[in-house]
Order: sequence, then C-alpha cells, then structure tokens
Amino acid sequence: MCTLHDYNPGHALKRRYGRLYTALDAAAHPKPLYLPGYEYRGEPLLVTEFGGIALAHSAGSDGRRRPTPMSSSRPIARWSRR
Repeated sequence: MCTLHDYNPGHALKRRYGRLYTALDAAAHPKPLYLPGYEYRGEPLLVTEFGGIALAHSAGSDGRRRPTPMSSSRPIARWSRR
C-alpha cells in the first residue's frame, strides 16, 4: 500500500490523481513516492491527507522545527480561493 499526503489546491489534486499514470509521475511530487529499491507493483494507492492547510514551521533555538501559529485570516483566505 502506498499512502500519500498532498496539500495542493483542488484543481491540482484533480489533475494529479485523475489517472494512475499521473499519480505515479515522480516529476509531479516534491519527494519520492517510494524508497530506493521499491516501485509500484499494483498495490492500492491512497491519498490519505489532501487539500488541507499545512502549518508553517520555524526552527526553535534548539534547532528543532515547530509549528508556527498563523492568523485565522490566512486559512480562511486560502479556502475561499478554492
């Protein structure tokens, strides 16, 4: 089973996942779908998180990345553009 998370706008999700061959196109994803040595072999392909709003992250003083709070208007503005 291959599970994917994709937070792009709806029109991009429809274009990317409308056909299996476009969903598996490595050029359409910022990170590899499979680890080295693995590839698609007919297993289910699930988009388990999609179209949401990813939190911004910033590095803390210890170098760890933490979610950065955003104003409530930013998510509302993003959703209203869909």
